[in-house]
Amino acid sequence: MEGELQGLAEQLIRGVKGLSYNPRTVSSVTVQTLGVWIVTALAVYCTFKAFGVDLNPAVALLGTMLISLSYILPAPPGYVGSFEAYWSLVFVGLGMPLAVALPPSLLVHLMFAIVEVSAGCLAMAWLGLRFEELRSVPVKES
Repeated sequence: MEGELQGLAEQLIRGVKGLSYNPRTVSSVTVQTLGVWIVTALAVYCTFKAFGVDLNPAVALLGTMLISLSYILPAPPGYVGSFEAYWSLVFVGLGMPLAVALPPSLLVHLMFAIVEVSAGCLAMAWLGLRFEELRSVPVKES
């Protein structure tokens, strides 16, 4: 385990070091990251509004940022269950009752899954790939 953590830390350092060679890349990555967070926060804000919850847009943005950090943690395929657990943990931690925070998480998870699967299918079509070809790709075991 210690060797794996050391290897992971070395890869992280090499990746960040590569960004330092080109400030324009850092600016581009920063702007894109903020853009993704803002669009996602807007979706979260609108979903809470649809459920009749008056949510401060800054709380939606902070919640979105914290939830995105949960993607580095272990989770089952599709984040089934863990997405809702992390969502609840974040929004309850930000002062929202669980009964108010949990229902929108199911809708948001479903919306995000539909967008991700649709984008993946469009990318496969654009690249001319078929599902049979993907099944034949060997999976690297960690």
